[in-house]
Amino acid sequence: MLSSYDFEMNPAGDKLFGAEGFALDGGVYYSTNYGRSWQPTSLEDEYVFTIEFLPNGMLLAGTKEGVFISADEGDNWEQANEGLPSRTEVFSFLYRETDNMLFIGSNKGIYYSKDQGESWTAANLPQYVWVYTLFEGGNGKILAGTSQGMFRSTDQGMNWVSVAPVFFDLAVNELLKLDKDNWMACTSDGVFFSSDQGNNWVASSRGLTTFGIGSLAVHPVTGAIFVGTSKGLFRSEDGGQNWQRVSREVVGFDYGSVRAMYILPNGDMLAASTYDIFRSTDGGNSWRELDFFGEDVWDFVYDTSRGALFAAAGQNRRGGVYYSNDGGISWVLRGLGGLYVYELELTADGKLYALTRDGIFRSADSGTSWEEVPTAFPSGTYVYTLHALADGQKLLAGTSKGIYISEDGQSWTGTQAPSTSVASLLSTADGHIFAATEVGLYVSENGGMGWTPHNSGLTDRRLGKMIVGPDGYLYAGSYSGKVFRSREAVQTLTATDPKAKGEEVILGQNYPNPFKTSTQISFELPSAGPVVLDIHTVQGKVVRRLLDQPLAAGKHVVSWDGRDEHARLLPTGTYFYRLQAGSFSATRPMVLLK
Repeated sequence: MLSSYDFEMNPAGDKLFGAEGFALDGGVYYSTNYGRSWQPTSLEDEYVFTIEFLPNGMLLAGTKEGVFISADEGDNWEQANEGLPSRTEVFSFLYRETDNMLFIGSNKGIYYSKDQGESWTAANLPQYVWVYTLFEGGNGKILAGTSQGMFRSTDQGMNWVSVAPVFFDLAVNELLKLDKDNWMACTSDGVFFSSDQGNNWVASSRGLTTFGIGSLAVHPVTGAIFVGTSKGLFRSEDGGQNWQRVSREVVGFDYGSVRAMYILPNGDMLAASTYDIFRSTDGGNSWRELDFFGEDVWDFVYDTSRGALFAAAGQNRRGGVYYSNDGGISWVLRGLGGLYVYELELTADGKLYALTRDGIFRSADSGTSWEEVPTAFPSGTYVYTLHALADGQKLLAGTSKGIYISEDGQSWTGTQAPSTSVASLLSTADGHIFAATEVGLYVSENGGMGWTPHNSGLTDRRLGKMIVGPDGYLYAGSYSGKVFRSREAVQTLTATDPKAKGEEVILGQNYPNPFKTSTQISFELPSAGPVVLDIHTVQGKVVRRLLDQPLAAGKHVVSWDGRDEHARLLPTGTYFYRLQAGSFSATRPMVLLK
C-alpha cells in the first residue's frame, strides 16, 4: 500500500483495515500483523476514500462509486447507493449510536440513512457543497467540514447552516475534538481552534499554505520555526500558531521548493531551493544568494570537529557531494560527481555517508575518497533516509519496506517496524527513536529493533520531516502541508542539529520543559575543565549564571528555579541556557510558565 487514506481496526482488534486511493491498485486491504504486510479484500480496483466499522461488525467503504458494505470483513461486498445521485463520491462517514443514524459526506452534499446504509436521504445542504469530514459535537450538534467552509446542524443532522465567518471561502478538511470544549479544524489556510464547542474559532498556523513540507528548522536564538514547502519558506514566531511567508523577494523561494535547511553553529541559516542556496545572517529576515554551481540540493550536514559544511546535490549532471569551509559562502565539488545524492549523514566516529540513486556510499576522510556500502536489502527496496545513533557506528536506514539497522555500516538487519515507507528518523537523549512514516509516527525504546505506533491526534499520517521546537516539543510535517506538535515535550540528542556530530560534549534538553517551579539541565563532559552555564533572554541579556567553575569529567545535572541573579522570579516566556566548556559552546531554548 502506498497512499492509504484511512485506517480502521475491526471490533475484535485482530485486523487492521486500510483504504487505498489508487484507481488500479485501490480498494480495501487488511493486515493481521499491525501493518507490516497487507492482503486485499474482495473490493479491488476501486478508489476508496474512507472506511468505517459499525458496532455490529459491518464494514463500510466510501469510494468514487458511492458506498459499499461488507458483512464479513471484506470477503464479500455489496454496493449500497439507493437514494444517492449518480457519480456520488463518498469522503466520510459518521455513525450516531444513540439513534442508529448513519451520515455520509460526499461531493453531492450530506446524506443520511436510518437503515444502516440500505437507503439514503438528502439532508438540507446544497448539493454543490463537497463535504470532506463529519464530526459529532454532542447534544445533537454535528459539524461538517466542506469545500465552502464549515456547516453546523443542531437538529440531529436534518438541517444545516453556515458557521464562523472566519472560514469564509476556506475548505475545511479535518475536524478533531481535543476534549469536551476544545475543538480543532484543519483548513486550506491553516489550523483553527475553538474553546467553546465550535461556536467561535480563532486561527492557528494561519498563513501556512498547505503544500508539501520538505524541511523544518528551529533557530537556536530566536526560537522561530521555519518550514520549507513546495511553494517557498514560511516562519512561525509563536510555536507554530501563526505563519508568514519570508523572503518573497527572493526568486528561488517563490518559484521552487525549499527542500533543505540548516542552521550553522553561529546562527546563520542556509536554505536550498530548486535553483540555488540562500543564506541569512539575521534570523531569516533577509537572504542572499550564494555562489553554488550545483542544482537541486536535498540535504546539508556540518562536521563541527573540522568546520566543514557538506551539501547533497541531486541533479545528475551537477550532482554529487559539495564542500564549503567558509560557512557556505563558496563551494567546491568534493566527490561522487554525476551521482544523484539526496541525503548525507555523519556518524560519531567521523564517517560521512551519502544516499544516492546508485546506492549508499561512505567516506572516512571528509569526502575525499568514497567506497560503496553493501546493503543486500530485499529486491525493490529504496532507501529514503539514514540516521546515525550516538553510540558509535550504529546506523538506521528508513526504506520503502520499513527500517533496517546496522552495527558497522557493512551488514543490515531488519527490525519490527511496519513494512512501509519511512521518510525520516530522529533520536532523543533518553534513548527514544522516532520514525515518520507513510502510515504515521512510530517510536522505539530498544535501540531501533521494536516499534510501536504513536498516532493519537494525527489527522494526517503521511509524515515527512521532524524537528524539536523551541518549546521542547516534537514537530512533524505532513506531505499535505500540515504541521503537528506532540502533546508532551521530548528531549533532543545533541545541542545542535542531530546531524552536527563530532562534538564530544553533550548538552541535553532541560526537563521538564515547559516548567513552572524548577527544571534540570544535564550535560556530559569527556574531560575535566572549566565550565560556564548562563541563562539569558531572547534578546541575549544574561539573567543568571548557574555555573562558573572547573568540573570533573562525566555527567552533571544543574537545577534552575526560574529566578534571576537577585532571586526575583522571572516572567513567563522563552529563555535560553548556554553552556561553554573549552572550545565547545551550545545554546538551547526552554519555556518558563507561571
